[in-house]
Amino acid sequence: MNSSNIDVNSLSEQIQAEVQMKQFRDFLVEYNKLSESCFAACVWDFTSRQVKNQELSCVKNCAEKYTKCLSLIFRET
Repeated sequence: MNSSNIDVNSLSEQIQAEVQMKQFRDFLVEYNKLSESCFAACVWDFTSRQVKNQELSCVKNCAEKYTKCLSLIFRET
């Protein structure tokens, strides 16, 4: 009985670790989508190393909208 408890606990820990890894991978996928999407939509000027205020504002708004949409999607599922 004791060995089966250990096996169940070990299996449970393994499953938890796999779930955490999947959640982390999913987070990275969404983070990359957000980065690519907002960069493509908001960064226009490549002639200067300085980021313009318009670009900063656009990126901030884009990221906020993206995260709000994601939270609504995940809340409904």
